[in-house]
Amino acid sequence: MSAKEVPGKKQNTPDTISKDDNSADDPLRGVATKADHAADIKATPQASPKETVLAMPAPSEVADEHKPPHLQAPPYVHHFDTWTLVRSLQTGGFTIDQSTTIMKAVRTILADNMDLARRGLVSKSNVENETYLFKAACSELKTEVQNNRKGEADKERTQRAQLQHEVDILNQRTTQETANLKDELKGMFDDRKMAVRMEQRNMERKIQELNYKITVVLNSDARTEVEGVRWVLTRRAASALAVGVIMVLATLNYSRYMTATQAKERKKFEEEMKQSSNSGFMPPENGSGGSAVVNPGEAPSSNALLASEGVSVS
Repeated sequence: MSAKEVPGKKQNTPDTISKDDNSADDPLRGVATKADHAADIKATPQASPKETVLAMPAPSEVADEHKPPHLQAPPYVHHFDTWTLVRSLQTGGFTIDQSTTIMKAVRTILADNMDLARRGLVSKSNVENETYLFKAACSELKTEVQNNRKGEADKERTQRAQLQHEVDILNQRTTQETANLKDELKGMFDDRKMAVRMEQRNMERKIQELNYKITVVLNSDARTEVEGVRWVLTRRAASALAVGVIMVLATLNYSRYMTATQAKERKKFEEEMKQSSNSGFMPPENGSGGSAVVNPGEAPSSNALLASEGVSVS
């Protein structure tokens, strides 16, 4: 930014610091400026550091040659109220010389800092040029970004259409392969069902044959065992029947023998009874010495009957 200078008039640019508001109303401000100028004139080569500081030239005398003309501060421009600073230092206990020295030191430091700040400033034309270049670059970048975005969008749209076409082709191929695979699987399942049915039929036939063989074997074994048992039973029945017949025959023979024996004994007994009835006494039986007298009108006793049967009576 530039600031035009008017001859015979002081102007404050944005690069300078304005005075305090109360400095305009202070009538003693010019006295401090004259005292500073007088101290600068009285400086000598053999002066002390204090006099050297007091003899420092004004800013207009040490202007930087490399500094642009519009950034040079006008002569005798103070960036702060020097008179108020000197009076404040005197009030704080400093002498007039000390206060003046401190004020000039502060002014020198502030002038150096202001020079450093001025060297870092940028002119309005440069700012406008940079702004224009930045806007042009932004516009160009925007146009390029839009073109790139449009190109990328078109490319992505083309790629999407191509991918969609490939996806449709893959879907059709997948559908066809799925249908073929389904038909193949159905045929395989049908073949497997037929094979399983044939295996089941063969298994059933084998099971029937095995059942028939088992039945035949069991029947033959059972028949053999039944025949054996029947033969054993028949033999045992025949043996039992023969034994029974023999026992019956023996019993019949024994009964016939006993009947004949009893008849003989009865007949003999009757004869003896007749003889005893005729003679009046009974002869001894079986060699016994006793005799039994039986009355003719009495029936034979039970002992006599038992004796007639061949049973001994004790």
